[in-house]
Amino acid sequence: MKFGLASMSLFPLPLGSVLRLASKAGFDFVEVFLLGKWTKERVSRLIGSAAMLSLELHFHEVWPTDRSEK
Repeated sequence: MKFGLASMSLFPLPLGSVLRLASKAGFDFVEVFLLGKWTKERVSRLIGSAAMLSLELHFHEVWPTDRSEK
């Protein structure tokens, strides 16, 4: 079984701090909500940072309800 930490649970800490704390606490992955401006380069850098801390990342896109299929 793997244990994860939602990055928003430590808001307003920067993602780098969330990754370090999650790794130190023994989590296996961090859920990252794609709020704001994200680029492929930024995602790649974050994946690299997480890998150095032996963490996986799970990404979730957030969209407004008027764009939802339901």
